[in-house]
Amino acid sequence: SAEDQQHLFGRFFRAANAVNIQGTGLGLHIVARYAELMNGSISLESALEKGTSIRIVFAQTPKP
Repeated sequence: SAEDQQHLFGRFFRAANAVNIQGTGLGLHIVARYAELMNGSISLESALEKGTSIRIVFAQTPKP
């Protein structure tokens, strides 16, 4: 849901419809923190009954 999406990258967040899926709710939070620490970004696009895409972007550093 749109409300879940606002909290998706939060620590220990579990969506209401994820009751039958194992997990701690830490995975996306950890990924988001690493992306932030590496000057990257993470975003999501979601459409009901179509699916969700999560995009992680890192700046490309030129080779020396």
